[in-house]
Parts: sequence; structure tokens; C-alpha cells
Amino acid sequence: MSTDPAFPESVNELMEKLQSLGPIATLISRTLKTALQPEERILLTYHHLEVSEEVGQQRVLMGSCEIRLVTSLRFLTLGFFPTYHQVMAEDIHKMASFTLTNRFATGYEGEGDATTAEERGFNPLEIRLEAIFVNEHGETVKEWNQDASRPEDIKFLYRMLPTLSKMMGKPLAECR
Repeated sequence: MSTDPAFPESVNELMEKLQSLGPIATLISRTLKTALQPEERILLTYHHLEVSEEVGQQRVLMGSCEIRLVTSLRFLTLGFFPTYHQVMAEDIHKMASFTLTNRFATGYEGEGDATTAEERGFNPLEIRLEAIFVNEHGETVKEWNQDASRPEDIKFLYRMLPTLSKMMGKPLAECR
């Protein structure tokens, strides 16, 4: 499967990961294209992919894949699980606020694996994104809370910071 010019780089990266999993890659690509409206632009994307480990001759299987998209019109959640697939769409106008929190300790002071940011080389153990989306009247219509603890997911969420900052407070239809 080659890259699709209709998708941003982050979605094409996911499609590359899915390629080895067989027909599910085609299904996810088709579902994405069907869920998006022609005038809609993908502004932000996040995915979480769970796959089995390859053991001997047994091929790698997909456990689950969740995709979250902020577009110029909507917040889309696509979930692909062993027993069901789900697409949810919510109209949004702009992002009213966001918080990106890096955690460097897993316990309270004096217990667990509590450390400082400097002791961890400023590499967080966890990251949490909280974003509030509102409609044209400023009413909250969507709260997105996303936690990550795998190193690749932490990096992926942290790389969203510049885009989140650019989108903040602007009508999403005007964002590029």
C-alpha cells in the first residue's frame, strides 16, 4: 500500500504499520475515506495500535487500533477491535483550551518510583493531553482526554504541541 496524498503523514505512517497485518489496513483506509467529508481537512491525528508479537511461524495479529482525528469540522474517533468496529463523529467549532502534562514519577513522594524530571533526563514516564472543544456559542461539546505511557505514544503526543498551539482559540475551519 503506497502513501495516500489525501492523508497527512501521520495517517500514512499508521497505514504503513498496518500493512503487514493484512486486509485490516485496507478496511481502515476505506473507513477513514468514507468517514471524512470532501471539504474536511485533517488537522490533527493520534492513533494507538496494539498488535500481538510474532512467535515462530505465527503471523502478527492486530489486537486493536484506535484513531482520533481533529478535522476542520469534527472530532472523529475510529475504533477497530476484534469483535466490533466503531466510528463516532462530533461537530466542533474550535479548541477552547488544552493541557499537556508530562509525569516523571509513578508514586507519591517517598514511595514507589518517585523521581524528578532532571533525574529522568527530562524523559516522562507518562503524558496526558486534555483538550476542550466548543461549538459556535462557546459551549463545551467534546472533551478529549488521552493518556500515554509507551515511549512512542509519549513522543507522538508531545509532537502535537506546536499544532495544538496554532489551533488554540481559532475556528478550526480556518486552521491549516
